Amino acid sequence: MIFYYTAATRKGHKMRGTLEAASRAAAVRELKDRSLVVTSLVAEERGSTFEIGFVSTLEKVTLTKH
Repeated sequence: MIFYYTAATRKGHKMRGTLEAASRAAAVRELKDRSLVVTSLVAEERGSTFEIGFVSTLEKVTLTKH
């Protein structure tokens, strides 16, 4: 499963990216292992997406442009 995430570094820098993981919990664990604080996590499954957590309108627009 592919996840789109927004996270913060320990210094407070915002990061966005994608991650492949077996589950939402595995994705969160992987990001925590990278010392990131997850602020949003959107899972894409079988051509559709569903939202887990908070994603601002600007982030949704940014994600859909890519």
